[in-house]
Amino acid sequence: WECIILYCYATKKLSYVEKDSLFSILMSIIVISIGRDVHFYFSHRFLHIKPLYAFIHSLHHRNTDVEPFSGLTMHPIEHLYYFTSYWPILCFKLSAFALLYVGFHLLISPAAAHSGFEDHSGSDLFHYLHHKYFECNYGHPGIPFDLWMGTYKDKLDVRTSRTTGAL
Repeated sequence: WECIILYCYATKKLSYVEKDSLFSILMSIIVISIGRDVHFYFSHRFLHIKPLYAFIHSLHHRNTDVEPFSGLTMHPIEHLYYFTSYWPILCFKLSAFALLYVGFHLLISPAAAHSGFEDHSGSDLFHYLHHKYFECNYGHPGIPFDLWMGTYKDKLDVRTSRTTGAL
């Protein structure tokens, strides 16, 4: 996706803010961050539909005791789908910095979200619960889509057994 966007920039098929300012960079960060949260919740929830889960997303969920390297452990089709988070660059005229920011964010954030939930400051109980129970916490806590959609879980319930993993 990044190479396609760079090609579009070079051939002037896609425009961008050519003279970066602090304002254009900050706006790019805001647009990309919101766009990533929206994309992640809905695309991740979509991957939990039974046929897609069984053939594509279940590979990612094989590791229930998550660690940073499991964040990008995905089926190749899921990688193509995950990296469509570049969409705000196609929809908005952003700073060229946005291309670097979204790529960095896509590569680094899975490690943070899959860092387990205990013993260090970067822990993430929110996404750990998603890997434990499958049918909750599809997004990020930044924009509370899970709360709004009724898929939010905030506690580890030792009495609940593991679910099937799909809707």
